[in-house]
Amino acid sequence: MAEIELRPRREYAIDVLKAVAIVCVLTIHASTGGYGSPIRSFDWWASLFWGCLTRAAVPLFLMCSGALLLDPHRRLSVKRLYTHNIWRLVVALFCWAVFYKLYHLIEQDSLTWSRVLQALREVVLFNHEFHLYYIPMMILVYIFIPVVRLVIEHASKRQFQYLLLVWFLLGIVYPLLRHYWPLRLLPTSMSQFGLTMQYAAIGYAAAGYYLKKYPLPQRLCVLCAGLGFAITYGMTTLLTITHGELYTQFLEGMTPGVCLLAIGIFGLLIQKKYGAKSCAIAAHVSKASFCIYLVHVCFNCIFHNHGLTVSILPCIVSIPLLVCLNFALSYVVYLILSHIPVVNRYLV
Repeated sequence: MAEIELRPRREYAIDVLKAVAIVCVLTIHASTGGYGSPIRSFDWWASLFWGCLTRAAVPLFLMCSGALLLDPHRRLSVKRLYTHNIWRLVVALFCWAVFYKLYHLIEQDSLTWSRVLQALREVVLFNHEFHLYYIPMMILVYIFIPVVRLVIEHASKRQFQYLLLVWFLLGIVYPLLRHYWPLRLLPTSMSQFGLTMQYAAIGYAAAGYYLKKYPLPQRLCVLCAGLGFAITYGMTTLLTITHGELYTQFLEGMTPGVCLLAIGIFGLLIQKKYGAKSCAIAAHVSKASFCIYLVHVCFNCIFHNHGLTVSILPCIVSIPLLVCLNFALSYVVYLILSHIPVVNRYLV
């Protein structure tokens, strides 16, 4: 058996994908400011365009984790998984949850001992800032990594494909279709056949490693990305117009449109060759991505409180401008925190 490489060379394609994914996260959250525009207005179309185009953000992060952690040539003991990867996520989750609770209390000028104690109780009960949902989901994925590694290591390509097909049908397709006729006529017990969002996330990790090991033809990747965007944007706009209010069912990460979009983007970028300058930039953004993800919502709140919203310009322009501003400020925070001992190990 070949010796396991202790320090595998850096995979810059993963850095590029993580850089793309964090920009997508910022764009998704910036786009929501325009969803309240009158239906069929230009700002409404533009906001949904940006929101749907970047919808693959979380799946891309999950696929990047899978592409790295499921690689059998990378050494990963269960002890290190829990004492390094998972423990770091747990610490970051609760520290940033407390930060956001205190931030909102200060913002509302209601920083009293009783409110602080109530906020701490909410933190313990996992009533956290909305975007922090990703961390518990990632912890669950990490818990299953040793088992999935074992399965993948001994699976043939055909068996691997079967595993992904089952995941796609039960974790991506069925949970969506059961809300519609005729599956919605089935008894409640039948809904248990579908995977929850948290467990379906494990499938994205497996898909990421599969696409790295067995690259898809570029034309097929383009087709997947285009079809995924068309489904996400087309169905969301159509059903929103039909219902007279924002219809979010097809914007969820565990839906066929978003899944295909993620597969297409990941498949294209994972096999592309990058220049030295691009690799260096991507590596910096990749390292900062976790901190940017954690802190960017704070800047969105600050922007909103000071009237810096998507309405300052047409949404087709204001959304990317706000994304660039948020990215720059969040990156500065990363540069500061990354030089603080302990903080740079656990919170960024």
